[in-house]
Parts: sequence; C-alpha cells; structure tokens
Amino acid sequence: MIFNVVVVDDEKLALDLISDYVEQTPFLSLKASFRDSFAAINYLNNHHVDLLLLDINMPSLNGIDLMLSLPNPPKVVFITAHPDYALQGFKLNALDYLVKPVRYPQFLKAANKLVELHSAPLVQQQNDVPTSSDNDYIFVKVDNRYERIKLAEIKFIEAYGDYVTYYLEQGKWLSFKTMGQALENLPDHDFIRVHRSYIVNLRHVDTIHRDHLLIGQQDISISKSYYKNLQNRLVK
Repeated sequence: MIFNVVVVDDEKLALDLISDYVEQTPFLSLKASFRDSFAAINYLNNHHVDLLLLDINMPSLNGIDLMLSLPNPPKVVFITAHPDYALQGFKLNALDYLVKPVRYPQFLKAANKLVELHSAPLVQQQNDVPTSSDNDYIFVKVDNRYERIKLAEIKFIEAYGDYVTYYLEQGKWLSFKTMGQALENLPDHDFIRVHRSYIVNLRHVDTIHRDHLLIGQQDISISKSYYKNLQNRLVK
C-alpha cells in the first residue's frame, strides 16, 4: 500500500529535508508540501491524505492549531525543534513526535507506525495463506495484497529497515516483515542466511569466497558469524 503524504514546515531547509525523506521511502508518496499553514489547510480539506508531517512552531497558525482546525485530520507526525511540545502532541493522538534535526532512520521508524496500523487487521488472515516449503511457491504480502512467487525464481532477499526486498529473476517485491519471518517460509535446503541483511538461494549462487559471494553480477557480503553455517551446508 502506498500512503499519500503532505509536509508542512515554514522553514525551507527543513521542508526540503523531510520531503526528500518521503521520496526516499518506497511506501510513501509525496503529494504536496507547504510553508504556509492556511494553504495546507485548504489542500487537506479537499484531498485524501494518509499522513501529515507537521511542524509545530510556525507563524500565524502553529501545527497543533492547524491539526485541531481539520474536521477529519489524517494521521500526524509532529516535527519540531522544541521537545516541550511532545506531551501536547501525544495528547492529540499523534502517530509520533520527532525532534529536529531529524535523521532518516528516525523518520523511517515513525513512518513504519503507519504501516503497522494498516497491517494490523490482516494478521489473522495470514494463517490462511499457503506458505509451506512443500510447495514450489510462496505467497508474499505486498502492500494490501498477496503475490505468488515461485521459489526457484528468488535469487536473494535483502533487508531494508522493517522491510525485505525479494529479488527475482524478473523484477523484485518489497514486503513488510523481518528477515527471520522471511526465512521461516523458505525451504532450508536451498535458502540460507549469509549476512544480517541477506538471504540467498544457493541455486543461483555462482561463486563463494570467504567474505562474499556472487549471484550473476551481484556481489553479496558474507558475515563471519554466518560463514561457518554456509560452509557446513556446502559439504553436505
């Protein structure tokens, strides 16, 4: 699922930085950014927005008053240089509260809370999805749907924050899960974790060195902590 995002901050540098963070994040779509509170209100009242990234300390109308003026406010992450506003922000049921200067990992963690919120109702449905290693395929949750993936087509899997990316022979899929969860649904005779950020399909591996391996032109690191397990697998 892709979430529509609006950023509001009267400081241009801060506005540009947060807007750039939005555009870096695969599950977010930047729809508009504003330095003026009233222009933002007009947009928010006429467009569907899932997430509002909102500075608090702004002239004319601060972020808290802006949020209170909206009849149907979206989920809000407050962003400000003043930590003393945090309690008031959380009383308004804000999704999160970030203190400037904001780093991308902090931003991504806050954005993931929106994903978790929308993913929660689907938890009970996951047991009905065929993922058995006895099959030649798995179903992977992508946005709000499940994509069928043939195991033989998976070349490797890479961690990306709270997400993993399945790299296939043709294309790739981004899914909200941990590496451990990804590995649980894969047959261990073909798939092995070689790094905290990588799971590989041995059927696609061309060359293995002590600290890295090659899948076509893709060079993948092997951690020391995983090398012994990989070595044991190779001599079976």
